[in-house]
Amino acid sequence: MSVKKENVAENANNQPAENQNSANASTVNKEVKKQKIEDEKYAKAIYNFMVNSNPCELEALRGIIIAINSETAVENDEKYAINRFLNHGMNNLQISQEAVMAHRIGRSNQLLQSVSRFLDKEQLVRASKLLSNLSIDRESVEYAIKVLSERNRTYGNSNKTNNTVNSNPLG
Repeated sequence: MSVKKENVAENANNQPAENQNSANASTVNKEVKKQKIEDEKYAKAIYNFMVNSNPCELEALRGIIIAINSETAVENDEKYAINRFLNHGMNNLQISQEAVMAHRIGRSNQLLQSVSRFLDKEQLVRASKLLSNLSIDRESVEYAIKVLSERNRTYGNSNKTNNTVNSNPLG
């Protein structure tokens, strides 16, 4: 009989541990399910954003994300993508340095708003600094003015405002 009592006592001691393990597993499963739901919502938000964005904007966002997460200087590919977005939509009437900078700053703000939902505060500060520097970059602004001037000469000064600057190979 003493053996049975020991087995019963041993089983009684193991039972709370088993119940505790079961409770921990249940909590872990709930957390995993909750994280999966959150990940799915995040993925759906990213997907919806991408579907509703143009390729130029997506490429610029990719450039920003790579640039702010890089330990080294911004690569030319990222600068090119961002400058392309910043210059997009300028027309022959925006031929002065002030007009080009104003356009690029406006586009920079638009891009910053787009990317802000996907970045934490520290990344957002780095993205803001990067876009501020690139939007007033002298070489890029001069290049945009040069392209607009060339298009003005090519097409004449005949109110063809839909001739836009789409890219900047200077980076």
